[in-house]
Amino acid sequence: MIRINLAEGRGNPDRAHGADRPGPRTLALAAAVFAIALAWSGGQALSLRESVARVARETASAESELRSLAPRARRLAALEARRTQLSARAAVVAAWRADRHQVAWLLEQVGRSVPAGVRLAQLQQDADGLLLLGGQAVSVAAVSELAAALETLEQVLPPVEIVNARGGDAGAEAAVRFEIRARLAS
Repeated sequence: MIRINLAEGRGNPDRAHGADRPGPRTLALAAAVFAIALAWSGGQALSLRESVARVARETASAESELRSLAPRARRLAALEARRTQLSARAAVVAAWRADRHQVAWLLEQVGRSVPAGVRLAQLQQDADGLLLLGGQAVSVAAVSELAAALETLEQVLPPVEIVNARGGDAGAEAAVRFEIRARLAS
């Protein structure tokens, strides 16, 4: 329920004598409310200024820390590039180790296949698996015997070709120089 006092000057000391102006209590109350609002907004402004200053200090601190970490970041990037390079090298070494077994096997098997009277001077393998053997023999029959022995190896694909077998100097100890070509299984 709302109660309105329409009688002038009665019961309301601020409205005494029919004046349309607010009374001293109303003015004091309004001034107090204004002062509280002003203090509150001033406090908010002060708090806002402090927040802005704090953010500016934190930003400056973060930028300073970022500048101090920049050399470390460059060093880290360089170390990461080096790690990648070394990983690639390690992969190559691992591949070589795997191939080393094949090379050791090849040398052992070819060494067992060389008949008496044949001396190997060259054993070369290229990336495509082509094997080239060269040397000297006492006869063409010894060269043919070596070619036949190589064809029996499981890692050598037939045919094994005698590329050339020429007679050497008449006074030389070995009478035939030869080259044999074969392809290795992958």
